[in-house]
Amino acid sequence: MPQSNRIHRRLQFRAVTSLVLISLLLGAVFTYLLYRAERRQLEAALLSAMELQTAALEAEINRLKNITTQITSRTRIRQELEKYNRGLISQEALAAFSRPKLADAMRLAPDMIGISRLSTKGRVLIQIGESVPTSLWPKDFAADSIKLGTPREIDGRKRLVLSAPINNREGMKAGIDLVVFDYQRLDAILHGFFLRYRGSGTIRLAAREAAGITDLLTSIKSNHRDLLETINGQVKQFPLEKKATVHLLSVPDGKQLIVALNPIGDTG
Repeated sequence: MPQSNRIHRRLQFRAVTSLVLISLLLGAVFTYLLYRAERRQLEAALLSAMELQTAALEAEINRLKNITTQITSRTRIRQELEKYNRGLISQEALAAFSRPKLADAMRLAPDMIGISRLSTKGRVLIQIGESVPTSLWPKDFAADSIKLGTPREIDGRKRLVLSAPINNREGMKAGIDLVVFDYQRLDAILHGFFLRYRGSGTIRLAAREAAGITDLLTSIKSNHRDLLETINGQVKQFPLEKKATVHLLSVPDGKQLIVALNPIGDTG
């Protein structure tokens, strides 16, 4: 074969090879850009859905806070509590006076099922309705503002406890109220969100606490412990911002999850 033909064939082969490589490279770049575009769309949709969900949850939580505030603001039973604190009446006399009025206060909402009035040191003085296990008490129940416990199921009953300080006219703390709610309404909001978006992937609504992650509603099967532990370990490292944030998590099977975190306003 003449030298010119061999050179031509070699150049032709290199040209074809280069075209193939360029085609693959362009395909990879296009796929990557497409992935990035789809991910951005998914993130935007996820954040939009979470904003609506958060607004609904915050509205319900504010309703519960308002009810709790109305309990603590009742003047006559607060005055009797102050008398008890000064040693002017016994605990029995305080309870006898306060129980009927606290029972009447429970009519404010059908989902309010218990009130415990505590001393400033956290000792139960009066109990109306369902008692409150200490495991349900908000972590900072003695704080100077309303605090929420973590929603939990106790023997199949959905319970959420709010704590609030009882302040006198001078702003001094006279005691603490713990108010127990059946959180069926809150659960219905969560469940509606779950039903709408479970077809798009795994849905998990949880509370991040010092001891770890507590699920409120999840479509992750309990036998997938490796997946749960991986997600828990990574989510705990993310700082909680005042607005929604999106993160990419790697899981054991090599897949990646887009996870959105959105704090519910003033829930501790």
